[in-house]
Amino acid sequence: MAESSANSVRWYGLDLIRLLCFFCIVEFHFGLFYFGEPTTGYTDQSIFIWAVDWLGHLLMQSGFIIAFLSTLLLSLNKKSGSKAYRLFGVLTLGWLVLSIQTNSQVWISWDVFGLIFCAIGAALLIEAGVGILGVRIAGCLGYLLLWMPIWELAPYLHPGFETIKHVLGVASCEGQEVAEWPLLPWTGLIWFGYWMGAEVRRIRDSGRLETLRVGRFEVLVWTLILGSSVPQLGAYLYVRMGAYFSCEAYRQAPVIFWSHLVWPLALIRLSFDPRIQSRLARMRWVQTASNLAISRKFWLAYLVQYVFGRVVAYALNTWETLESDSFQLWELPILEFMAISIIFQTELWTRAAEKLLVKISRWMVSRNDHANAIIVSPPSGGGA
Repeated sequence: MAESSANSVRWYGLDLIRLLCFFCIVEFHFGLFYFGEPTTGYTDQSIFIWAVDWLGHLLMQSGFIIAFLSTLLLSLNKKSGSKAYRLFGVLTLGWLVLSIQTNSQVWISWDVFGLIFCAIGAALLIEAGVGILGVRIAGCLGYLLLWMPIWELAPYLHPGFETIKHVLGVASCEGQEVAEWPLLPWTGLIWFGYWMGAEVRRIRDSGRLETLRVGRFEVLVWTLILGSSVPQLGAYLYVRMGAYFSCEAYRQAPVIFWSHLVWPLALIRLSFDPRIQSRLARMRWVQTASNLAISRKFWLAYLVQYVFGRVVAYALNTWETLESDSFQLWELPILEFMAISIIFQTELWTRAAEKLLVKISRWMVSRNDHANAIIVSPPSGGGA
């Protein structure tokens, strides 16, 4: 693996895992925007919609996997300088767009962009100030947080400060939705992922990638862990959508959460094995998947799919209001088309957004260079 020692190596297995989870997230978001109900409509009338809905429930943890995996990759390919500012710029833009599109009692709505922004920012500050020891301590703390059902403190807290309770993750689910991606315990997921990425980064930078081979003893350990998780599998299949989702998906018992998460964690571990990485690197379709704009500019794609899904759902709902007869004739075929093609449409829109951002960046650089040239150029016709 000639590329293994380079910092720009693409981890193909990780790209494939995240791409599959992203597909589930895109389909889930569009269904949520359009139906807004506890269940997805038309699953009994369309094999396409049924299949997408079934896969989405099977991989209901896709959001958690994406948050962990994206953080791991951010740490592994640690950005600095202007590249870090670009990342936080996209996260800020996503946070603002999400806040504008949701009906929040306060102007800023809490969601995954806010969590990633705060938790990653804290991890970067910890690493800059304390180094790898600080990252390891934060990672261990994050792992422990994921074993703590913080939300069970809700009945013991005094009334008031509801906004803060939602952000912290201790708001009561009784009679209301709660904010998704609260700081506790999900900061732990981000710090745990950042720690794992930092450890692999150290191994890669020291040229010891061969030590990431999965040995027989590790296979035995993973087999025991996965086997012990089997009795808890399936709980997420019954999570309802709409108003029920935030309480049912984000407040599963820790043993249920971990029993489902260990399976993608095992796949992520296998992806770092040099033998598997080398085999995937020789597959053209795998390289194509890794070169998608969704893989290269993931958080931009996440923002694009959110906006795109909202716009399409709004357009369809408006059509239904204005021309209900024609809409009823075309509704099911359109929803089937969206189920099949929305991931491809998201890829195209992400490429367009990427090109637009490049043009804006070049224009800003050109404008700045022009302004600097005017400042440093000597005045014409001057003389003593």
